[in-house]
Amino acid sequence: MSQDKPLTEYLDGFASYMESSTRLLPVTRQRYRYEVSAFAALIGNPPLRDTTPRMLLDWNARFHQSGAAASTVIQKHSALRKFFGYLEEFEESGQAGRLLNVLRMQMQAPKSKGPVRPAYVLEEDRLDRLLDAAGSKLSTGIRDRAMLHFLYSTGVRNFELTGLEMKGLDLRERMATVLGKGDKERAVVFDEACQQELEQWLATRKSMRHPSDYVFCSVDGTRLSTAAVQGIVRDANKRAGFRKQIWPHVFRHTRITKLLNNGMSLQDTAVMAGHTDVKTTMRYYHQEPSRLKEEYDKATGRL
Repeated sequence: MSQDKPLTEYLDGFASYMESSTRLLPVTRQRYRYEVSAFAALIGNPPLRDTTPRMLLDWNARFHQSGAAASTVIQKHSALRKFFGYLEEFEESGQAGRLLNVLRMQMQAPKSKGPVRPAYVLEEDRLDRLLDAAGSKLSTGIRDRAMLHFLYSTGVRNFELTGLEMKGLDLRERMATVLGKGDKERAVVFDEACQQELEQWLATRKSMRHPSDYVFCSVDGTRLSTAAVQGIVRDANKRAGFRKQIWPHVFRHTRITKLLNNGMSLQDTAVMAGHTDVKTTMRYYHQEPSRLKEEYDKATGRL
């Protein structure tokens, strides 16, 4: 096989392989494709022949340094192992085999159950600047601003956003039905500001030549890919003048953390986030010591 193609050009074949030759659920296949795309974007999407073990080691170190949960890293490792395994076997790539060996032998997911660093949460002013930057793009600004606002307001995952269909959106009630992990549907709520952004986008969307079943679609009516959403977030971040890279999942971190810290119950937050275990939700709860003392005094009647 030619190893001159950028990594992302193998994604369609990888997706076909997963669908025809594995028992992975559709949501898992989509997640694996997203993780490979994110990896490629992070290292500059080089040709396969120029993808080195050093790049894999740097990629792995990034998640250890950020304090990512072991389950998150395991999922990312699994996606790359499946991808390079596909390239080694079906595309007969020796380079992919070498990279696969690195993943198998040198990069074990973290096993420590020690404290995990808090997930990065967007500051209020940075969020506003990101939304403004997304909206400044002439061709797709109205859509992109509404999309980022929806990500933040609901805390949905990237693939849940791209899969949102018009029939699942209720503007009047400010609710949407998304398809989450394990192909499980759940309802999410968005705020009034997001409602207004969506109304503007849907009014603009009506003038499109090509109808679409999906709320957030391309100009030709097709469903956006998770990689496209990542690109929109990256572009907005750049336009806003920020150097620190962010991913769509940061909007989810921010929303879940704020819901918990502003008093929404752990159980209700877990339902909205699509977490089957409240322990997962608890990772997003980061109470400031001063606030903790205030709540303690209220509970003990000292105020």
